[in-house]
Amino acid sequence: MKKCFVWLAALCLAACSPKPSLMSPDGRIQLDFSCENGVPSYRVSVDGSPFILSSRLGMEADGQDLGSGFTVRKVRHSHANQTWTQPWGENKTVQDCHKEMTVELENPSGVALLLRFRVFDDGLGFRYEYTLPADSTVITDELTAFDFASDGDSWSISLPVKNIGAFAGKETVQIYAAYPNARQERPVKELKAFAKTRLLQPGEQETLALKVKPSDFAYWDDFLCRFRLDAGEYVLIVAASAGDIRGKAKITASKDYIFEE
Repeated sequence: MKKCFVWLAALCLAACSPKPSLMSPDGRIQLDFSCENGVPSYRVSVDGSPFILSSRLGMEADGQDLGSGFTVRKVRHSHANQTWTQPWGENKTVQDCHKEMTVELENPSGVALLLRFRVFDDGLGFRYEYTLPADSTVITDELTAFDFASDGDSWSISLPVKNIGAFAGKETVQIYAAYPNARQERPVKELKAFAKTRLLQPGEQETLALKVKPSDFAYWDDFLCRFRLDAGEYVLIVAASAGDIRGKAKITASKDYIFEE
């Protein structure tokens, strides 16, 4: 059996009802999990108001179904409130206070999936843990989506970068935008943001924060003489270079936008 771990982020069977949920320690953030028609999804609310609408979870792989046909087998809840010390970095002591929910799923292809959700007072995260019947597989796409309930001025992406080599060095993180269903002819992907770490010693880690804006996905409309963003699905790509892609996330624009500047 081959196990595949991928990070980014109640009990029911068959119909997956009632929906499992998880609250942050302070009770302000709520995550709800669903598995309607065998497709895992989640949604998030903050202070009782929708923050992320129902968004799909899963992966696509060469020759294996990793995103559908699932039923929930078991759900567990736990919590942690502890302090741990990291050997390097600006903040050596880190307070870890969160609540966790693990959801175990399985599909008829023999694929087992454990979804591990953690909710903190200031955010959340989730991780995929696949157990596959094949000894190896090739992940071809990520189905994870973030359907935000309202428009934002920008999105902040925090990425931990660790030097796992034997020598000191720097690393550059790049953010690309892709347009899988573009109405107009668009490039395969476009560089939208990048940042470089300081000189990292072997084993040292630094977290980089990059920002992208809705207007970064727009194109120039010759008829309107304005930048335009069409409704539809867009993809954020995290990479070390144009050919070295490390992760993807899908973002949905619910309507067309015209930018005045």
